[in-house]
Amino acid sequence: MKADPDVQREIKRIVSILLKKYHNRDPFYLARLLGIKVTFLDFNEDIPAFSERRSLSDRGNIYINQNFGSYSQKILCAHELGHLLLHGVCESTFFDSDIEPLKEYEANYFTAILLPQIINKKEVLDYSAEDLNEYITSLVYYATRFARLRNAKREQEVMRLRIKRLHRKKNFTAYLDNQEKQIQ
Repeated sequence: MKADPDVQREIKRIVSILLKKYHNRDPFYLARLLGIKVTFLDFNEDIPAFSERRSLSDRGNIYINQNFGSYSQKILCAHELGHLLLHGVCESTFFDSDIEPLKEYEANYFTAILLPQIINKKEVLDYSAEDLNEYITSLVYYATRFARLRNAKREQEVMRLRIKRLHRKKNFTAYLDNQEKQIQ
């Protein structure tokens, strides 16, 4: 499925208006200025984010999975902001390209225009709807996996340093005995 060039131009125009008015690309900042509430919740991994707007007077709400990394959350926020700005009133929209591929494509295109640093080459903007949807979805999940690995390595390093410090102490055995008592 090929994207409609008129829709692409309209999305670029909307992003341009936002940039001229607010001089910022941060989707969290833009959402706050637009009166859109962003909430972080503890979802399972099947739900990265969703947004809802119940009426035209409602500015909308964005809900983001707090278990995703900050880079992924930024992409998800931009994506859901795109839904709210492009698609009018809707009960809820989930970050799932299988539900409504065209609407997901438009939100993903909005994301790529708002956050140009997430695309590694200009050709991404010329991708078909399916390919852009797959690209953004993969980016979110890989960024989250990378953040988890980085955090795990950081935790390993902290533990290694703690053990090294303990080895320096003369009372290492006493310390371990004390820890075992506390566990029991």
